[in-house]
Amino acid sequence: MGQVILLDLGQTESIGLKHLQHSLQKKGIDCEIISFQEEIAKGYHIERGGLTYQVKNLNDSVKATTAKIDKLKEKMQEASVIGISFIGQFEEASVRIPIARYVKSTFPKQVLIGGGPGITSDASKIFRAAKLDYAIKGEGEEAFPKLIRAILSGRKKEEIQKVEGIVYQKGRKVIETKSAQLTREKVAALPFVYAKQSKDEINILTERGCPNACVFCTVPRKGKPAHINDNTIIEGLKELAKNPEIKTIHFANDQLFLNETRAKNFLNALIQNKLSERFRFVGIATVEAFLKSGKPNLELISLMKRANFGSLTLGVEAFNDNMIRELKGGRFTAVQAIKILDAINASGIQAGTFRLAAGIHTTPKEFLESYYRATVRNIRRLNELPRAASMIEAWGKMPIAEKAKREGLLYKHKGEVKSLQRTNPKTPVFVLPKDAALQTLFKQFLKQGRRDFRMEDIAQIIHFAKTQLPQNDPQIKKLLQLQGRMIEIGSESRPLKRAMLRETILKEAKKRFGNTDKKNLDLLVQDKQFVKTAVEHAEIQATQYNILARKAQKQTGIERLRTLAKGRKQFGRSIFTRPSAMKLK
Repeated sequence: MGQVILLDLGQTESIGLKHLQHSLQKKGIDCEIISFQEEIAKGYHIERGGLTYQVKNLNDSVKATTAKIDKLKEKMQEASVIGISFIGQFEEASVRIPIARYVKSTFPKQVLIGGGPGITSDASKIFRAAKLDYAIKGEGEEAFPKLIRAILSGRKKEEIQKVEGIVYQKGRKVIETKSAQLTREKVAALPFVYAKQSKDEINILTERGCPNACVFCTVPRKGKPAHINDNTIIEGLKELAKNPEIKTIHFANDQLFLNETRAKNFLNALIQNKLSERFRFVGIATVEAFLKSGKPNLELISLMKRANFGSLTLGVEAFNDNMIRELKGGRFTAVQAIKILDAINASGIQAGTFRLAAGIHTTPKEFLESYYRATVRNIRRLNELPRAASMIEAWGKMPIAEKAKREGLLYKHKGEVKSLQRTNPKTPVFVLPKDAALQTLFKQFLKQGRRDFRMEDIAQIIHFAKTQLPQNDPQIKKLLQLQGRMIEIGSESRPLKRAMLRETILKEAKKRFGNTDKKNLDLLVQDKQFVKTAVEHAEIQATQYNILARKAQKQTGIERLRTLAKGRKQFGRSIFTRPSAMKLK
């Protein structure tokens, strides 16, 4: 039995825990990771777009996980140390903190240690709430094994407290030491480690760190990125290519393309080693990584396509220059971001965006411009998956959260927040804009349990625009025209969405009852929460259908046949018909 047990409480495997396990085993310390993916999934509804889940009831995740822990009681009692990673956002805290407290009360003799970005960003608050014995801030590959060895060898607390990055309690005070950080040479020497995202997709990391200082982020390692050796990654992928199940590689960090020379060398290595023929690659990136002399770097984008990148999500955050200046430091303009997205899409790579609803200084006009530009892209460009613009969730030492706290602009569902440190980590806290009208709009959405603005909110956005802009303002006319087009598209897509909804309901009926009898279907549609989620799922499926259908219509030969096969596998032959004889819905 392992001396250390790490509890994996994520919806997918944790690559961070895999790195820690490797570091411990390298030092001769037995370590086992116990996954609770199925139990955590109990608190969520249907998978949305293959990327994330919609929250149902997080208490169900906690109950299922603690029930499994009870079954593993004998096994876990044999361990000396139990570790839990904390992400930071409230949904994670709503699950991981109660589980950590349960673990401590159930296994009082075991040492409970926390880590992860939540600890690095907000150590004291999570330390107290989770009832931890110790925690590690920063990168744990060296610090965590040192802490474990000190504990297992029975060293005095005074010696244990000298470990780099350690967080501990002294009396009533939580003591935080300087975050642990690997040298660039040690990052370069890290092994190839991967974590499963799904049955056929895995996550890997290619570097650590970020040179930017975005006000909404709490990067554990700031500064010039430290790269894991490219040869290590290539050799790891070559070994992984022997596993026929793995089809997609997801680069889980966003600085792979920042250094153009390194990016080109890496992409060429993927091509030369024929990994581009074996895998489909997806990832995330920064907008500025694709800017060259103020224009899209078409050479880099073309090379990405040759390396078989299928999709890339960029941290645009907003489609308004003033918002970009506040949120991203003005490293690019809205027009530049749009041109880069267009260039990526034109290459055949599916582009997506991460977006935020507003900063502290955002005005109604800026908010409306960003919303319009994003929504019009979602309508006109079906190769971009629609994404919502999220309100900024305040946690840890996030610069914009600190500023919002000083200016009285923190807000949770039940009202204003005076102290971020005293707020329950399980309670979501959001940054409000200064503008009174925008504040009112944000609060209305928050009281409805919403934390983002979507394309289907256009009626409310138009009403807001009419209260803030002159009646003859061109922005109102644009939004009204956009709403008209959305109504047309909605009418055209209705039959397809109905077909998608029907498939979803039938699948769920078979899962719950084993058949699709009318009696069981009637019972199922009485579940209002399920129906709401199923409708949302059908809309996402319809969008994905249109993406594949449009792609297939433009293709010929083997590429077209592959797209057809993919569509039929995802949607079924009865729904995904031949694109040449089919109208886009």
